[in-house]
Amino acid sequence: IHPNVLTLIGVLINVVAACALGVNSFRVAGVIMIVANIFDFIDGKVAHITGKQSQFGAFWDSTLDRFSDLALFTGLIWLYSSLGREGYVLVATCALIFSIMTSYARARAESLIDKCKVGFMERPERIVLFMIGAFTDRMAGVLWVILTLAVVTVANRIHYTYLALNKLPMPSTDVKLLDDKDLEVGLGQPGEICVKGPQVMLGYWDDPTRTAEAVDEAGWMHTGDLATLDTAGYCNIVGRIKDMVI
Repeated sequence: IHPNVLTLIGVLINVVAACALGVNSFRVAGVIMIVANIFDFIDGKVAHITGKQSQFGAFWDSTLDRFSDLALFTGLIWLYSSLGREGYVLVATCALIFSIMTSYARARAESLIDKCKVGFMERPERIVLFMIGAFTDRMAGVLWVILTLAVVTVANRIHYTYLALNKLPMPSTDVKLLDDKDLEVGLGQPGEICVKGPQVMLGYWDDPTRTAEAVDEAGWMHTGDLATLDTAGYCNIVGRIKDMVI
C-alpha cells in the first residue's frame, strides 16, 4: 500500500474521532485517535522502507496533518456550542487559531532563515494532550494548556526569526572576544569569537583531545574566527586563527 494512502486513511480516521468528540464521546474518540496516529506514524516508515519518499509525500503529509488538527478542534467547537458553553467555544477557537499559527510561523520563517523549530507546542504534543483530555474527560483543561503553550510557541518563533534576520545572538547565548592570552578585547579590537549556551556543542564525539582544544573548562567554545565588536554589539569577522576545511 502506498504511504500517501496510509496518510489519507489516518486523516479519515481522525475525522471519525472528531465526530466522536462532537457528540461528547471522549473515550471513544481517544481510542480512535490512537488508531489514526498509528497510520500517521507508519506512513513515513513505509515510505522509507519501500523507497517511495518524495517531496510531494512530505507536502501531502504536512497538509493532511493540518486538516486532522482542524477536524479535532472543530469537533470540540461543535460540542461546546451545542451545550451552550460559549466560553469554551472561544477557548477552543483560540486554541485552533494559535495551533495553526504555530505551523504557519515556522513555515514562513523557514522561507527566510534555515530553521525555526523552536517552541514546545508542536503537533505531536497537541495530539498527546488531546488523548489525555479524551481519556481523563478533562478536555476543557487540556484546551487551556494547548492554547497557552501555542501562544508562547508562536511568540518564541517570531522572536527567534527577528533575532536571526537581524543577526543577533540567540536567547541564552553568550558571546565574547578573547585575545591570545584569553583576555577580553575592547571595542574595535580583533579577538577570537567564543560562544557559550545550551545550543553550543559539548565537544567532539569520543575525541577528548580535540574537545579540549575547542572547548575550555568553563564551557566556552573557541570558534577560531577573529572578529571585532562595534558599539551596537555586532561582531564583524576579520579573519581566522585556525585552519578550516572547505
